[in-house]
Amino acid sequence: MFYEPVWSYGDYQLVRRPDTTNLYIAWYDTTKSRYRRQSTGTPDPDEARQRLIEYAQRREKPSIARLDEVSVLELLVSYVERVDQGKWRWTAEKSALGHFMAFFERESITLVSDLTLDVQERYVKWRRQQLIKSGFRGSNGSIGRELTVLRAALRDAWKRRRLESPPYIMSLPKPPPRERFLTQDEFRRLIDACTQEHLYRFVMLAIHTLQRPIVTCPHSLYRFLCYSQCASQPHQRAAERSGAGLW
Repeated sequence: MFYEPVWSYGDYQLVRRPDTTNLYIAWYDTTKSRYRRQSTGTPDPDEARQRLIEYAQRREKPSIARLDEVSVLELLVSYVERVDQGKWRWTAEKSALGHFMAFFERESITLVSDLTLDVQERYVKWRRQQLIKSGFRGSNGSIGRELTVLRAALRDAWKRRRLESPPYIMSLPKPPPRERFLTQDEFRRLIDACTQEHLYRFVMLAIHTLQRPIVTCPHSLYRFLCYSQCASQPHQRAAERSGAGLW
């Protein structure tokens, strides 16, 4: 059937066919090597042009940026906001974001292309010094989780076609397993040292659930609200301090 060209917009044409008053959108499909057409559903030229523009814009492929065109912090913030949506507690992603923001400012890191292997090694060294200064061992576990967040953010941007390819992000060897655990006597001394009510309940929750503090925190608030009358029950508190229910 013969189609008469009426108007062009990029790779798309507005065409008219003799058996109907409605105007059609026509374009060449390179994947199937043939022309395709779709009705605009209107004979009005102005309205048909507008529908053609809207259709062409919807089909446009998003531009994929190069590594030297994208802000690494923008991608990281976007990823953390998306995965942490609806989570009020402080998560591993939010913690990693805070550390990377401080390091990027310190090292003047702005673009994804700045994340060279040398920069990553400097980050590992800087974070380890920070952890040791704060009284921690500075093991590979914490730093490795932060690098995992960065790697996930960059891969997420690549999958969403915001980045042409995810750069290499180094991995760290897993830390050795825990060598020892607290004894019953050490547990009791830890509990006795918790003189503040909220700290006592937090530690009790951590002992009973065996979860990391960052995971225990929301549960401690829940238990605090549910058992707010514990402090007014000396016999129950004494039983808890004696170790009942722990062993």
